[in-house]
Amino acid sequence: MSEDAVVVRTQWGLLMGVIASISIFAIVFGLSYPLLSLVLERQGHSPSAIGINAAMLPLGLVVASFLIPHAARIVGTHRLAVGSALMTGALFLAYGLWPNIWAWFPLRFFMGVATSTLFVLSEMWINSLASDHNRGRIMGLFTTVLAAGFSLGPFLLVQVGSVGLTPFLVGAGICALGALVLLPLGGRLPQFPITREASVRSFMPLAPILILAVGILAFFDQAALALLPVYGLALGHSEQAAALWLAALGAGNIIFQIPLGWVADRIGRRKVMGGCALATVGLCLLLPYAVDAGPLVWPVVLCLGAAGFGVYTMALTELGDRFTGELLLAGNAAFALMWGIGGLFGGPLGGGAMDLFGPHGLPGVMAVAYSILFLFVLRGGR
Repeated sequence: MSEDAVVVRTQWGLLMGVIASISIFAIVFGLSYPLLSLVLERQGHSPSAIGINAAMLPLGLVVASFLIPHAARIVGTHRLAVGSALMTGALFLAYGLWPNIWAWFPLRFFMGVATSTLFVLSEMWINSLASDHNRGRIMGLFTTVLAAGFSLGPFLLVQVGSVGLTPFLVGAGICALGALVLLPLGGRLPQFPITREASVRSFMPLAPILILAVGILAFFDQAALALLPVYGLALGHSEQAAALWLAALGAGNIIFQIPLGWVADRIGRRKVMGGCALATVGLCLLLPYAVDAGPLVWPVVLCLGAAGFGVYTMALTELGDRFTGELLLAGNAAFALMWGIGGLFGGPLGGGAMDLFGPHGLPGVMAVAYSILFLFVLRGGR
């Protein structure tokens, strides 16, 4: 085997290892949201209290985004990732040992810090290991596996239930498995010096359109997760049908990200991002008519998941095209910041639009958000 073939094989092995590890944590992330909500609801807490408690996790994402470059400079990226993986498992077990809403406020905050660190470092390594000619497909594979992991979380909850310590032990065990997968990769992962200049604040002016794309996607994601079932119920659909719309949205994300990455490798990341933004606007405007047209709602929601989440795949891919080393780490940390901020506003703005304009205010405010992104992409710039 030639030296070049060995290098390629090693890179693919590392890529698959990092993607496998982070997908394991995606399962735990997908498990935590419904599990904790069900436990709190069973304890008699109000929906508003449950929502405020859940908001501690994106708040942790926001805070972590400023800390990750500094922490990586002090302890190294691999040690930081393994430590965050172990911390995630310990926090998940702590949920089960102290099932109290007041204890869960700091626990969810630190869970946001730990998981954000894992996702930021994983995205940085995957982008560093990918090459310019296949980065779109690699990032499409990454986001596909990530979405599949998130979707498996609720399915796992059905199997283990939400009562007692068992689901928390399962979650902690899955985290331990993820740490074990990550542990032996350390010496072979990309290494680079991280200076004090590599920070979220210094990165923000370098890629404002990418930053905007991530914030809008996070807004869309959280608004859809929180309110798409409510939207369906408000229009007279059954609870089961409304819940299945979320499944269709997730399926669109899972099925189409690799094909979108393949197209982006051929025609350019920014063109596909603009196309996804414009398609999302059109699909959001079509949704009010589709929900009254029977089966038409399913392909509309499926394509909405593909296009809406596609802008994140394109943002990650372009980030890897344009930046390397410490700026790539700072860029991924900036993405985490915008994910936290967009997530904090998704539910309140989506719900407010429904209060002001009726149920169709939800797809309306989503259309406005993606229209803004499309106009910025159309104008060009960084």
